[in-house]
Amino acid sequence: MEDREPFTLRSVLLIYNLALVGLSVYMFYEFLVTSVLAGYSYFCQPVDYSDSELGMRMARVCWWFFFSKVIELLDTVRISQ
Repeated sequence: MEDREPFTLRSVLLIYNLALVGLSVYMFYEFLVTSVLAGYSYFCQPVDYSDSELGMRMARVCWWFFFSKVIELLDTVRISQ
């Protein structure tokens, strides 16, 4: 392995980071728009257990937020090895 050149991951990391930035922008937009349309309070909001369109939209973006944190955790674990 001494004689081999190291992998160049610059383009892969650029695409990965741009994808995470895009996901974050999408989530911010969805959280903002859905909360304004549904009239949510930014200080205290009870849980919405209904099957309303806006409630499901907020649940979907919350799922994507959780999923993004799992991706970032795996990224952190991989880098720290």
